[in-house]
Amino acid sequence: MNRLNLTVSNIVKKVGQIIDHNNKLDAENQVLKQEIADLKENITEYNEIIQKLNDQISLMRLSTNNEQNIAQNKEMNERITQYIKDIDKCLKLLQ
Repeated sequence: MNRLNLTVSNIVKKVGQIIDHNNKLDAENQVLKQEIADLKENITEYNEIIQKLNDQISLMRLSTNNEQNIAQNKEMNERITQYIKDIDKCLKLLQ
């Protein structure tokens, strides 16, 4: 009977250890779930920041392209003006 009591006592002790370990794992699981939720929130915020930065990059590219187009248009206007002057000179020479 004493041996049976020892076995039962050992089983009760092991069950208690398993329950304690399970409780610790549950607590750790809750902490990890909260960390995951926080990280998902951070990812969402960072994605919004990335989108805003991409929008700014697009605007900057458009602005740069617009400035280049303005410079090219100015150069083309100067060349056209020069061609018109040259044509006027040729017409005067023909008269």
